[in-house]
Amino acid sequence: MYYTFMFQGVSRPLATFGLVSLFWASFASAQTIAPQTRLESVVLTAINHDLELKASEHRQNMLEASSQAADTLPDPRISLGIMNIAADSFDFAQEPMTQLSLGLSQKLPRGNSRQIQQQHQSLLASQQPLLRQLRQRQLVVTTASWWLALYQAQQSIHLIQSNRALFEQLADIAQANYSSTIGNTRQQDIVQAQLELTRLNDRLQKLKQQQETARLQLSQWTLYSIDQVPTLLPNVSLYGEQWIESNGDDDQKLYQRLLEHPSVLALEQSIKAKSKRIELAKQKYRPEWGFNIRYGYRDDTPQSLSRSDLLSVGISFDIPLYGHQRQDSEVAAAAADSAITKTDKALQLRKLVAAARVAQSQYKNLQQRRTLYRQQLLPQTEEQAEAALTAYTNDDGSFADVVRSRITALTAQLDMLTIEVERLKQIIQFNYFFAPNANTMIQISDPNQQPAGSR
Repeated sequence: MYYTFMFQGVSRPLATFGLVSLFWASFASAQTIAPQTRLESVVLTAINHDLELKASEHRQNMLEASSQAADTLPDPRISLGIMNIAADSFDFAQEPMTQLSLGLSQKLPRGNSRQIQQQHQSLLASQQPLLRQLRQRQLVVTTASWWLALYQAQQSIHLIQSNRALFEQLADIAQANYSSTIGNTRQQDIVQAQLELTRLNDRLQKLKQQQETARLQLSQWTLYSIDQVPTLLPNVSLYGEQWIESNGDDDQKLYQRLLEHPSVLALEQSIKAKSKRIELAKQKYRPEWGFNIRYGYRDDTPQSLSRSDLLSVGISFDIPLYGHQRQDSEVAAAAADSAITKTDKALQLRKLVAAARVAQSQYKNLQQRRTLYRQQLLPQTEEQAEAALTAYTNDDGSFADVVRSRITALTAQLDMLTIEVERLKQIIQFNYFFAPNANTMIQISDPNQQPAGSR
């Protein structure tokens, strides 16, 4: 947006009125972008289209099927053959030991290995929903971060574009006053105004690059292009508020609270599954049993005398005489693997506690800065800009003061925007630790949202 004024021979009060009107018109236009892709829909789309979540569901189905298969006996074996037939005549009735043999054998797994293997697979299957919960939380943080990056770049561009028109008019005023020798405008004022315009253009290019990067990153998760996001930040509910004002003395309570986090529960489930692997390794100390039954049919003698059929029954088992070293090593390996996962759980809890403390500290700091900007810095920079413009109009100030004060006001608005965005990021990060589930991490607490940086 660009307004054209002819300042040649125009008094400063009229120019001042034009600049003030231009500023407020430009600022208002920056707040009327039509909302399009909201944060909630982006997160929901990312969750619904995530391939890792779908793979986890297939993995759970596979493990559940494996669990059912592990709880069944191995298939029995049937044997059929002719035994002790005469090699000279191949006459089935010639020799009394000749028989048609039908056998059935069945092996039994060692100890309770079948039930333990079934429990092991079942525990691994029950870990998958927890891993999906963790993945969903991570998706919320990731997609929200890129959505907010797109929002910040978009709003920063609007702010700079609205102020660029103002700086263009300031440059025109300086040029007009310098040409008509009105006031104390100097050539360096014209150069400074042009320099600030160039700097604004450079910032716009950087912001457009950031905007495009955020847009492309979001399209990776949503599978469609996002061109604009709403101009209002959502008012997201904050979970775990009791931990905001807590201190290091509450780390043990925080530790206990974070035991409910999906990342910790998933590791706990893994520890239970690996304890079953230890039990499974111990079952190898027990023998593997088997039984067999054989029926032998014999033909009558050549003299037509009847012969009795034969029935054999037997059992078999192995004697673990030479495998103790191997079995001991397998048990030790399974125990060490379980100890590794227990260590991973302890490390994960430490990481969660530390990350929660960082999020707590940053949120509190941003809250303080937000209050400071809203109540003091933003009003003061606006007052300074207006005072500098009034002084310049009354030949009591320099053009450089006007430019510097306007740059200061723009920088304060951009800083306020950054604070609002970072504050919302910390709320979502805090909800990553304490929200009941991924859906509530971005639950809107108040439909009457406030624009970022509003006072």
